[in-house]
Amino acid sequence: YYYSKIIKVSTNGTIESMTWCHQDPSLLLLSPAIGQLAPRGGSSNLCNPSKPYSDSATIQIRVKNNSLLSSNYYYLLVIGTEAKFWHYWIHI
Repeated sequence: YYYSKIIKVSTNGTIESMTWCHQDPSLLLLSPAIGQLAPRGGSSNLCNPSKPYSDSATIQIRVKNNSLLSSNYYYLLVIGTEAKFWHYWIHI
């Protein structure tokens, strides 16, 4: 299992919003916001070795309304699992 969300941060460092993007699609649309990955320990499927678990995911970010984006904010993509999380600054 993984989750992903976009965090809106003002230029002074204040977190303005930390919502799942599919709940607030006015600016950026994130798809998919949640999904399945290989369980901890790897992608081997002991029940059926011919069908390994997925150990990757493709996450798409789309700008829905370019006119609402502001240079007063930064946007941060956060992706997490039960064991780790990663974050990436979104440059628009």
